[in-house]
Amino acid sequence: MTTKKLLLQEIELMSEKQLSEMLILAQKIRQKSSEKLSKLMDEISEKAQAKGLTPEILEEITTEQIIDLANSSSAFNFLNNEPDIYNLEDGEAI
Repeated sequence: MTTKKLLLQEIELMSEKQLSEMLILAQKIRQKSSEKLSKLMDEISEKAQAKGLTPEILEEITTEQIIDLANSSSAFNFLNNEPDIYNLEDGEAI
C-alpha cells in the first residue's frame, strides 16, 4: 500500500477535533518557516547592500551571466545525481 493511501486511511480515522488541531499545528509551522525565510532574506539583502550591491547593479546583470556563474560554481553539483523529472520539450512534469 502506498504512503498516500495509508495517510488517507489515517485521516479518515481521525476525529474532527484531531484534524482541526493538526491543521492549526501545520499553519503554525508554515508561519514560522515563512518568518525565518523572511528574516534570512533580509539578512542577505543587508549584507549585499553593505558590499555595495544596488538595485541598479542588479538590473545590469543578465540571465546569461547568472547561468554562467551557476555553471562555473560547484553549488549545484548535487543535481548531477538527481533524475530529470521534467520533459525537456515542453517543461511539463514527467
